Amino acid sequence: EHVQKASAAHLAAHIFKLVLRSLPSQLLVDALHIVAPPSGRLPTGWTSEQMRAAVFAAVAEHRKQTVLRWFLDCCVHIVRKAESNRMQPRSLAVIVAPVLLNPNFGLGAEASADQASTLSLRLTNLVTVVTMLLEAHVE
Repeated sequence: EHVQKASAAHLAAHIFKLVLRSLPSQLLVDALHIVAPPSGRLPTGWTSEQMRAAVFAAVAEHRKQTVLRWFLDCCVHIVRKAESNRMQPRSLAVIVAPVLLNPNFGLGAEASADQASTLSLRLTNLVTVVTMLLEAHVE
């Protein structure tokens, strides 16, 4: 029974990842540019609800908002079972952020140190944004 549950969880996670990667454009790229401008700094002192409002305002296209809500609903379902799966909002954000940032994640051998640093900062910011979105969505 435990193996069946694990297999079902892995299958669901794989399907979830495939759906996110099949989107025609990156789900939170526009929002990340608005919430964390080129300076790379996220606003300080924002509540999770303020971050949620800013992200949904930045994700202007209705279809993207619908997918974002679906994504958050799926993640919240996982977070609500944190006692058994140890997936707190930040833990889950660390796992899903690379998929959300770029469906073809990776820089390749020819990437400069600046490109790698920029990507690392964007990934860190996205983990924070997703964590705050999940915290706001769980409530």
